Amino acid sequence: MALDPASAATHIEMGTAYEAMGRPDDAEKSYLKATELHPSDWSSLNYLALFYYRRGRYPEAEALFHRGLELAPDNNSLYTNLGAAYWLGGQLEEAARSFEKSLALRPSASAYSNLGTVYYFQGRCREAAPLVEKAVELQPKSNDLWANLADAYSCLGAADKAANAYGK
Repeated sequence: MALDPASAATHIEMGTAYEAMGRPDDAEKSYLKATELHPSDWSSLNYLALFYYRRGRYPEAEALFHRGLELAPDNNSLYTNLGAAYWLGGQLEEAARSFEKSLALRPSASAYSNLGTVYYFQGRCREAAPLVEKAVELQPKSNDLWANLADAYSCLGAADKAANAYGK
């Protein structure tokens, strides 16, 4: 910090360190400072938004993800993060739209799984299972994805497939 106090990256790293040390007030100040130093940097907004997300401050996170998308409208990660904030904030339709947009920009295991999980909670099991299958294809060693797939199969009534996926 002494060498380059105007470095947004340094403030982000300090925020991460403060957060790991259990000092959320200091972490928030550092993340905010990074966004002030470089207001046109979507990445700084993303770090601050994720900080709010981890604290259950979903409306604040959503607003920052939207600001980030104004700066980087084709950023699939921002859409995935926004979808997660919507999802945990109880806005399933908005979450699904964000995950769909993320997948349209760049398929990823997290976006496939998250969209499949939203569909699962909406009772849309036939749509959920193929999405989670794609997530497992991309990350076959992920226990969480296999569990999500097993849940989707169970929802479909495919007991043998569910048991196999739970076993993995």
